[in-house]
Amino acid sequence: MEHNIQFTVIRKNETKSLKGLVFTDKEKEVTATDLQKMFKQFGYDVELDENDWSGVVFVSKNTSEPYKIRITDMGDGKHKPDTDNELKSIVANFIKPH
Repeated sequence: MEHNIQFTVIRKNETKSLKGLVFTDKEKEVTATDLQKMFKQFGYDVELDENDWSGVVFVSKNTSEPYKIRITDMGDGKHKPDTDNELKSIVANFIKPH
């Protein structure tokens, strides 16, 4: 089965939205290992972020070049985050309190 994965790569001064494909056996869900293999094909060596309970954030293994990858859509309608907390935080910094 083909899974269209949408994700965002977040670096200190840059954010990129990208798409990738993961193929699984019929009726099988995508695993973190499947996602890590897909990211590796893009050149990203990552692991699950242990501090993120949503299971949709990966961090770089190379600490000299830190970045995060956030899954924005797994293409199945079940794994789309309700809110983007990092985006909310950035926007909150630009909004002045009344």
